[in-house]
Amino acid sequence: MKPAVYEGGEAYIFISYAHKDSDRVFQIVNELAAQGYRIWYDDGIAPGSEWPENIAQHLNAAGMVMAFLSPNAVASPHCRREINFALSKRKPFLSVVLEKTEMPLGMEMQLSAQQNILRYNYAVWDEFIDKILKCPAIEPCRGGTAPEETPNPGGAGEKAPECPSCGSRQLRRGADGALVCDYCGSRIFPREEKPNANPAEIDAKLIAIYNEAAKYKIDKDYVKELSTLLEGLSLTTSSDLLMLKIGRSYRRNGVSKKAMEYYEKARALNPNNPLVYNSIGVLFQDAGHPSNAIPYYEKSIEIMRRDPLSATKADLANDYDNLAWCYGKTGKTEEAVKYLRLAKENGYSVETLKSDCEKLNIPPEAVLGGTPEDLNAILAQAEDYQKKDEYSKELPVLLRAYAIAPENTTVLLRLGRVHRRLKNYQKAMEYYERAKELDPKDPTLYTNLGSLYHHMGEFAQARENQEKAIRMMEADPKSVTQQDWAVTYANYGWTLGKLGDMAGARKNLRIAKDKGYSLDSIKFICEQINLPLRKITGWF
Repeated sequence: MKPAVYEGGEAYIFISYAHKDSDRVFQIVNELAAQGYRIWYDDGIAPGSEWPENIAQHLNAAGMVMAFLSPNAVASPHCRREINFALSKRKPFLSVVLEKTEMPLGMEMQLSAQQNILRYNYAVWDEFIDKILKCPAIEPCRGGTAPEETPNPGGAGEKAPECPSCGSRQLRRGADGALVCDYCGSRIFPREEKPNANPAEIDAKLIAIYNEAAKYKIDKDYVKELSTLLEGLSLTTSSDLLMLKIGRSYRRNGVSKKAMEYYEKARALNPNNPLVYNSIGVLFQDAGHPSNAIPYYEKSIEIMRRDPLSATKADLANDYDNLAWCYGKTGKTEEAVKYLRLAKENGYSVETLKSDCEKLNIPPEAVLGGTPEDLNAILAQAEDYQKKDEYSKELPVLLRAYAIAPENTTVLLRLGRVHRRLKNYQKAMEYYERAKELDPKDPTLYTNLGSLYHHMGEFAQARENQEKAIRMMEADPKSVTQQDWAVTYANYGWTLGKLGDMAGARKNLRIAKDKGYSLDSIKFICEQINLPLRKITGWF
């Protein structure tokens, strides 16, 4: 589709381009024309005209020149001559570089002083178009070719209908009775002109259009996909599926404003179509606004769960994954894990879920689960790091264990300990409190709580928990190991020393030594509380 060529006395944009780049160029030119800019390009040369003379005349009369640069354009003698001529006439000039292009030194020198826009640096279509529209020389070329209201080709004095694709009123009557938009080329059959249209016939034609568009989509020829889908507007403007497909094609072409316009049309036609909300969510997600996408994905999921026939199970799984991704990107990891698990339950690809976990820094086990053998292997790996005092490496390994067994008190206590050693005291307390909810009768829990309070400088609280641990161990000696006994008494002795009870400190450190506590560790504790080691060992 190409816009109408302007022929008149007002300022216009001269388009210089290589014909091999037509699809890319006219996607941009159509957008400018749809916004009311006067355009001239080489389709405006009448048959039999002297080609170079005609080009030169239109270049000379142009309000500005917009050159689309690419390897094709650089290799074209016609394009190079147009650029040279425009610069020699000191025409306002803008180069749009479609792809990375190596230019001849002379052309590079000529264009170095001109404004240029690198199309390949813009992932978002609207930002790219806005950049073009900020060019100072472009504004005088706007307006004049498309009056706000033109006579209706079907009746004098009446307003022409708007083109449903671009909103222009510059329509003309084609030979087959269709209204043809001179801006974007859409063909429109106003519904009132076909009151007796056969719905079955329309549906059959739409299906043919969808099938043809799907082939272009597979080939990634999104410009032709969009052009084909827009033909459906000549059949009907009341199909939410057609509006949705056009919106999605506009998104693939990078025209997010148009995509949203058609999504809103689809939503107005059928507010209970979950795929519309999914598409709006994708639009926000692609634009880097995950928090804006979340309510649309949630609405889509709500509709699909309420009406399972409204979409496929794969659609539901896809929305769960999209929602998880958005929550992960906004720092809500627990919500992300929740929805990734739901995506898995609905048949989402395991490989994709693993990839999502990696990108969101979520342990895969949190989503995919694991076996007891996996848990034991992970805990053994964590213990190796603990023995080397490599706590920052131990923590992510323990988090993998937690993902498999979030209610395993051994895992919770070890997570609490590693956070304590990393001085993340609040986080350590959270894990200990969770372990306490699950098993309040575990004496080692209170040993660990006592140690945490001790490191936080809350020695009275530390003593209370350590004494509770000792009472529980004495009541059921077989519930703990010799090492548990030794650690508890050693920490209790250290706490008593901090509280000034040196006699209690000596007594409990001696018990810890008798239970097999490391002499080096006892020596360290004695240094912390100014207690001579010989008071514990009996050495002189």
